[in-house]
Amino acid sequence: MDLNKIHTFVVVAEKESVSKAARTLHRSQSAISQQIQILEDELGLALLERKHGRIYITSEGKEIYQKAKKSFSELNDLVAQIRNDSKLVEGHIRLGALKDHATGFQISQHLGAFRKQYPKVSISMFFGTSAEIETRLIEEQLDIGILINFKFRDLFTAHS
Repeated sequence: MDLNKIHTFVVVAEKESVSKAARTLHRSQSAISQQIQILEDELGLALLERKHGRIYITSEGKEIYQKAKKSFSELNDLVAQIRNDSKLVEGHIRLGALKDHATGFQISQHLGAFRKQYPKVSISMFFGTSAEIETRLIEEQLDIGILINFKFRDLFTAHS
């Protein structure tokens, strides 16, 4: 079942008019009428009666309207709650990363997106070598460390 068609029906029922619903939903009257007709066909129920240029909601239509309106309201409340909950997350993250220009640039892009989603979380950055980051993680001076750990460290030479 297409929620868009049900939403269209809810708006038509609230406005008690296809033309008013069309204006509200920024669609043509024919598109609204077509969606309602398809929904009625899918359900096998008449949701609206058309008499003398007006529409009336059938008893089945009223039941579906009430249930759909309640469900959409509950869904909107849930989405609002989830959005608010993400704003309630707060704290401080201590992040360590390799001393590298590219790493710093890439991390800053991701941290910017993270801060938009969680504005109450502050982040402090430490840039250093893998050994420095590892030491700070062990000493609990960092919460997260991004470093490179080579399996065959003796094959590589570090340059500062």
